[in-house]
Amino acid sequence: MRNSLYLLIILFSVSLIACKGKNEQASSQPKATATPVAQTKPEKPTIKKAPVTVTPSDERDYPEIVKDLGFPIHPKGEVMNVGNAIIEGDGLFMRLNIEDGLDNLIGYYDKGMVEKGWAKEDLKIFQGADKALRYTKDDVVCRIIMIDEGNYSKVAINMTKKVNPADFEDR
Repeated sequence: MRNSLYLLIILFSVSLIACKGKNEQASSQPKATATPVAQTKPEKPTIKKAPVTVTPSDERDYPEIVKDLGFPIHPKGEVMNVGNAIIEGDGLFMRLNIEDGLDNLIGYYDKGMVEKGWAKEDLKIFQGADKALRYTKDDVVCRIIMIDEGNYSKVAINMTKKVNPADFEDR
């Protein structure tokens, strides 16, 4: 037992001497100064969207009331969905995919709507939208919201009847 205790003390002493030698070697070498690393923000991942194929719709895909009001039908537009085809209450909603850029779409609707008797009015852009247009004709308001998706544009169209405040008096 005594021998193993002596052996343990010798091993401990040798390891201390070895460690001290390494420290002296390290301290004799010049210390490298750390250069500050510029803080960079992590890059946001780029989401690549698959290209969307737009198959143009024809006039049969549009509700009759829309055609009757003189809404211009874009030749590169595909009707994705239509809700409530009667302009009452919540009104009419259509969503289109159009294989065209925003500048061309704005020009198309500005020209086509005015030619068919619609008056253009200002409309603030909705959050998330790239462009918003507003037209009125008789007692109908048409809002067109556009989002640029790269190779096509998403277009939401909402038509509602104007509210007449007199209709709500004496109720």
